[in-house]
Amino acid sequence: MDQEYGSGGCSASGFRLNFSLHFKVISKILLSVKKVHKMNKNRIAIIIVTLLFPLIGMAQIDTMALKTPEGICAKMLEFISFEKGESKDWNEYRNLFLPSAQKLSFRPKSGTPLHRQVRASNLEEFVRSAGPGYSKNGFEEYVIGVDVKAFNGIASVFQSFYCKSLDGSYEARGVNAYHLVFLNNRWWIASTMFINETDDVKLPNDLLFEKYQSTPPSERVAVKTAIEDYVLGLYEANPTRIERSVDTTLSKVGYWFNEKENQYADNLEMTYEELHSLSKTWNAKGDKVNPSSIKKITLHEVNDKTALGKVEAVWGVDYFQLAKVEGKWKIKNIIWQSHPPKN
Repeated sequence: MDQEYGSGGCSASGFRLNFSLHFKVISKILLSVKKVHKMNKNRIAIIIVTLLFPLIGMAQIDTMALKTPEGICAKMLEFISFEKGESKDWNEYRNLFLPSAQKLSFRPKSGTPLHRQVRASNLEEFVRSAGPGYSKNGFEEYVIGVDVKAFNGIASVFQSFYCKSLDGSYEARGVNAYHLVFLNNRWWIASTMFINETDDVKLPNDLLFEKYQSTPPSERVAVKTAIEDYVLGLYEANPTRIERSVDTTLSKVGYWFNEKENQYADNLEMTYEELHSLSKTWNAKGDKVNPSSIKKITLHEVNDKTALGKVEAVWGVDYFQLAKVEGKWKIKNIIWQSHPPKN
């Protein structure tokens, strides 16, 4: 479902219309002023620039909004949030889409005819059916998570949302999916589809901004800290970091690429004791890493007792399974490999 995002600006069509109207009004005012006060051209030029500057700014904001998938989706979200009784120029909305764009809603239900589970409408059908309701009841929708993928002029955007009608009759969370194309130096929305979450299928944490995730932010920080301790334990030759972040029952297996032989050494196993000893010696001379060495941590999922994470380090990529042991997050299992060969 479309939703509010909170960015400003105006559409190109709306801007052209408003600019034309404002320019005509301003011109008439200036002509009247000139006749009365016999102003010189320089003073008139200053007034024109002053009066038109806000309009120029609006055009710049709009142009920037259409330059990225996130920007144009934000424009759509902004538009469909209405105060009760508010009216808007739907040409601004139309200007975000390809003329052939489709809007789909997905409501799967066993035993229901297919055409009732997936409903499609074009822009004009959507404006006629949804527009009056937005204005009559009022509507608010905002993004609670976003994921963007783009390649060579096409893009897909997954937007998690929360929405509600201002009369209190409707409230939901779900996902908007967009397909976009880049043409004529800007992005266009080709299609949208939405589906609401249900009691059985909730939005996962990886589709939510941190503050909306079911796991408290403090837990995610604690998991990230455990992974960071593992990396810095090796980088800094500091076994204390290993002791507080890795469980003594650790199972670690790796795949190291031997460049001389151009092949991997597989199933390299390591125990907690071996990792603890390695942390003392691997970078004891300080020649393995430097302050700018890679240490990119990604959290894939954090629950109340288990978590999944990843780190990209100088030696390669490690994947972690963690568990909360006696109130502390500990790394239980690691599988890793060298950075893939460039060839």
